[in-house]
Amino acid sequence: MIIGLLSGVAVLVVAAIVAVIVFGSGGPGNPKTAGDVVKAYLEALARGDANEALSYTNDEPASKDFLTDDILKQQIAKWPITNIRILNDDADSSIEMGSVHVAANFGDQTSDENIHVKKSGGEWKLDHAALKLKFISSQDQKALSTVTLFGKSIDPKKETYVFPGWIDLGNSNEYITQEPLKRPLLLGELGYGGLTTSLMPQFDISDKGIAVSMDLVKSAIANCASSKQLQPPNCPQGVRDSSLVDGTAVWTAPADLSELKASYFDPEKMTERVHGPLDFQLTAQSTSGGTKSGTVYSYITATVDLTTNPPTVSVRG
Repeated sequence: MIIGLLSGVAVLVVAAIVAVIVFGSGGPGNPKTAGDVVKAYLEALARGDANEALSYTNDEPASKDFLTDDILKQQIAKWPITNIRILNDDADSSIEMGSVHVAANFGDQTSDENIHVKKSGGEWKLDHAALKLKFISSQDQKALSTVTLFGKSIDPKKETYVFPGWIDLGNSNEYITQEPLKRPLLLGELGYGGLTTSLMPQFDISDKGIAVSMDLVKSAIANCASSKQLQPPNCPQGVRDSSLVDGTAVWTAPADLSELKASYFDPEKMTERVHGPLDFQLTAQSTSGGTKSGTVYSYITATVDLTTNPPTVSVRG
C-alpha cells in the first residue's frame, strides 16, 4: 500500500509538471508573447466573442453599446475574419512596448498592419481593441440626426466604439438613402495613442423622398390655384393689374406639370428643391365691368423639408 501511494504521488507530481508546461507555454487561452496576444485577439473577433477580444487590452472604451457579441456576429457574418497570420513580432520586453506585424482577411479584403502593444502587469496587451469613431457633418447636425449604426441610433456629439470589420451604416428616415462608407474600417483604424477616426456620412434622397416631394409641390400648386387673390401669398403666380378687382380671381392650375424637376438634394439641411415653369390661367372681374382672362406665366421654386414627419413644403415664385 505504501509503495502504491508513493507511486500515485509520483504520478500526480508528473501530471502537475506536465500541466505547468502545457498551460504555461503560451498556448491557446493563455497567450504569452505579444504575437500570441494579437493572434488571440483576432481569433476572439473571428469567433464573435466580444468580451474576450476586449480582454486583450487595458484601454476601457467609453461606451460598449456596439461592442457586443450580437453586433460582432453581424460583422463577421458579412466579413468573416480568416487567414490570421503573425508576420513579425517586434515587441521589446526590455522597454515593455512595441508592435506586431499581422495580416488577416476580413471578407475578401486583407488588412496588413502593425498593431501597437505594451506590457501591463507582466502581460502583453493591445493599445486598443476597438475603433473610436466620430461622426461629423460639414455644416448642419441635422444631417446626422437620423444616421443609424447596425440599426441603432447614434449620438453624433459622442465618440462611438466598434470592432474593426464590416460597418452597417443606415438611416431611420425613409426619405433618405444612406451611402456606404468609402473605405473599410479595418486594423489600421485601431490607431495609436487613442486617435479618433472621423466619418462624414454621405446622404442622398430616396425614390420615396422624390415622389413625396413632387406630390407635396403639386398639392401646393393646387392650393395656390384655389386662391381668389391676384397675388396669392407663398405662391408662384401673381399679377399686378389695377384694372382687375382683387378677390375675384379664378385661377386654373397647369394641367401639364411635366417640366417640374426635383433636381437638388441638400444633404446638410435634408431638403429637396423642386422647380420649373408653370402656366396658370386667370379670369377676374374688371374694374370697368365684365371680366378679363389670360395666361399668367410663372416659375416655381419649392423646398421640401425631409426632416419633418410628414415632410413639409415651402413655395416661392
